[in-house]
Amino acid sequence: MNFEMESLKIDQEAFFREKWSVSQSDVLRMGIENYFDNWASPPGFDFDYDTSAVFSQYNPGQTLFDKMRDMPLKDKVFVDVGCGTGRSCVPFIQYGVHMDGVDISNEMLKRAKERGYGRLIQRDLAMDCFDDLSEQYDGMISIGVLGEWLPPRVLPRFLDMLSNNSTVAIAADLNERDNNICLGLLEERGFEIVSNFKDFSYFRGRVSVDYFYTIAER
Repeated sequence: MNFEMESLKIDQEAFFREKWSVSQSDVLRMGIENYFDNWASPPGFDFDYDTSAVFSQYNPGQTLFDKMRDMPLKDKVFVDVGCGTGRSCVPFIQYGVHMDGVDISNEMLKRAKERGYGRLIQRDLAMDCFDDLSEQYDGMISIGVLGEWLPPRVLPRFLDMLSNNSTVAIAADLNERDNNICLGLLEERGFEIVSNFKDFSYFRGRVSVDYFYTIAER
């Protein structure tokens, strides 16, 4: 691994402490992988896309798909970075996108398989490299990862998985500064920003959480 990629490794515990403080104490206590393994099934946070009307309506993946449905997506091979249980990318799979999934949690990946994902890749997004996946994919989707679980500066490691002609779709809980960092990193890698907007994502308790949504092509 070269120095640049090595420098993009993240001390995720330190990031959590700075970003979330006490609210993510369960993650720090249990460890990242165990936390998400427990989250993959009831009483964890997972819903069937077709049967949960509220979460279908407010699914960030659906918001991205609605903006991308006129793109030539069918039969393309995408990777969902931080795919979790795969709920968010159901619209893409139903449309005919071949979706692989990367996640730290093997239990999450099992649920993604049930939802139609192809290749399942267990990786620590904060620490592991992706050299073996270099330039393999026509597109990348990442939902709820940047800003919430990892800082934007890890994005170049994910972009290395993409071919020269590729599409990126990101939905993330970012502030204005971090959104601009993401846009800059995409442009540095030769991507043209097709769309960047802020819209509703979900409720955290009674508080409405907005995501920045970004679609880019090169």
